[in-house]
Amino acid sequence: MNITHTEKISFRHEWMSKTPSMDRLTLNQLVWPGAHNAGMDVYTANQNALNSVLASHAMCQNGPYIQQLNSGARALDLRVFSNSRNTDVYQFDTFHGPATGSPISDLVKALDFFLDKNPNEFILLDVHQTEGSRGNRFAFKDFNDVIDSRLGERLIPFENRHLTLGELKSVSRKQRVVIATAAHHELDARVFWPKIQHRWSGQDFTSPSELKQHIARTLDNPPGGSLPWSLSATSYIRFDLTAISPLDPFFKVDDTFVRVNKITDELNEWFSPSPSGEWLLKCSIINVDFIDETLLVEYCREANMYKAMNQ
Repeated sequence: MNITHTEKISFRHEWMSKTPSMDRLTLNQLVWPGAHNAGMDVYTANQNALNSVLASHAMCQNGPYIQQLNSGARALDLRVFSNSRNTDVYQFDTFHGPATGSPISDLVKALDFFLDKNPNEFILLDVHQTEGSRGNRFAFKDFNDVIDSRLGERLIPFENRHLTLGELKSVSRKQRVVIATAAHHELDARVFWPKIQHRWSGQDFTSPSELKQHIARTLDNPPGGSLPWSLSATSYIRFDLTAISPLDPFFKVDDTFVRVNKITDELNEWFSPSPSGEWLLKCSIINVDFIDETLLVEYCREANMYKAMNQ
């Protein structure tokens, strides 16, 4: 690859549809622009006083699901907990540490609205973590039933994982969503794909330089196999808790807390397709914070066009 300049495209909401050469690729061959902690956004933080205090730590995206999809994110990283006080889809919310995020009901609405308008975009839901509330187990059976009733017609069966995007479009006009999570006997393995393998630094506090080293080590020997995997390209720094002392000691961790470190410039530099796109082409899902501020969507599009051309 040798792209000398990349600018934001005006059609991020339909960038896959506008790139017909990608029809030659399978879901596993794609380079996916991913929204880390997709349920945790600044808009949500402003709806909740506690979340507002914790926003610098817990909120990883600027806008809700629909904004992320319209901005070009196609892999949504989710941590989901079940709340036994509610029923149906309203039982499930997202979380990050002690903060709660956008409910799964909002995700379902966003997917329906977005895919009705953009029927040939593909979306990967990476349910990276599941937890029950107040010491209860996660409601796997209820989650299975909710996903089946609300998204069933949109889900790509696991048996179709080897098909190209073009073949998937021929098989179904509706099936455009992959959902992946850890296997459980109460989840239908025909539609719930195996858990996405994540590669992260392993450190709560990760500076940009440490993150760059982690990415380099990972991409020296990237995971193989027939399933997508996720590279965590996120940075966190220490946060002095004295600014939110009324919350002590509940959120106290040795007088420090973890805060999202925005690294837009670094991401744009590291994953640029110019001059060779070496890192970019080795990736599967690139999982980042505040994806709408980066050029990652444009970069992934370039990488997928390159891959399709060299099939």
